[in-house]
Amino acid sequence: GMLRASKLGIPPSTGDANAVTVDTYAQNLADWLAFLAGQPGVDARRLGVIGHSEGGLVALYAVAEGYASPRTIVLLASPGRHLDVILKEQLLARNAEAGATQAQLDELGRQVDEMLEAVRTSTGTALGMTPELQANPVAPLFANAAGLLRSEIALDPAALAGRVQVPVAVLQGEKD
Repeated sequence: GMLRASKLGIPPSTGDANAVTVDTYAQNLADWLAFLAGQPGVDARRLGVIGHSEGGLVALYAVAEGYASPRTIVLLASPGRHLDVILKEQLLARNAEAGATQAQLDELGRQVDEMLEAVRTSTGTALGMTPELQANPVAPLFANAAGLLRSEIALDPAALAGRVQVPVAVLQGEKD
């Protein structure tokens, strides 16, 4: 059997998708595994986790931090490097593909760096939009989920994988 779960706030799941951190998602994973383990005919010693993209980072974190103890983890297109580095690379690459000039890419890089620094130094779930951040077109894209982004950019997926004591299968590696 299989349980496919949606993140908080993503239908049919309820809750506030912005009022979460990676710890919230790790606890959700632990709760889902406990639910499955309690079902008739389920062997709790044989449960595994498949995490896609951000879900792979959550799976690694949940197991490395002791929230969950699946028998195995499968990562599908999950990040292998710090999320802030990937985020900046992806934003710059998409804009370069769309024909942005080098000057525009340099400005976008500055805007992304400013937003990431604001997220790193913020508290709470949302980013306080200072006048400087209001003038930054990138900041509003991430302002409501600053707490989640802050918790995720602090993670090193490779270090987490090194702390996991169960088999990990990586399929398709990191997305560009």
